[in-house]
Amino acid sequence: MAIGDARLLKLVHDLTSADSSRCEDAAGTVTDWLSSFSPREARVVGAVLASAAAVAGAGCRESLLHALFELSGRGHLGADEVAPVQDIPQDSLGPSEQEYLAGISEEHA
Repeated sequence: MAIGDARLLKLVHDLTSADSSRCEDAAGTVTDWLSSFSPREARVVGAVLASAAAVAGAGCRESLLHALFELSGRGHLGADEVAPVQDIPQDSLGPSEQEYLAGISEEHA
């Protein structure tokens, strides 16, 4: 199954939006579409989620990390795709964000 390039590009655009509500909605879409991504699409979305979470403010970061956590359990992501989240300072994370990051790290240890 696949979502197609047009939807993929729209999703990437929304995940990287400066509008936190748009970003959060897009992260929710990722979790809704988990079983719809092709392996290539999952890798692209995973890399974007990780990079976006690494630079996002607190407004959208939790949603991005949650989506990345859910996607990382699907078996399509490698350590390279999720690596950017390892640079997030631990003291800047809330409790749920720490749990998501721990789960991502455990999945790709």
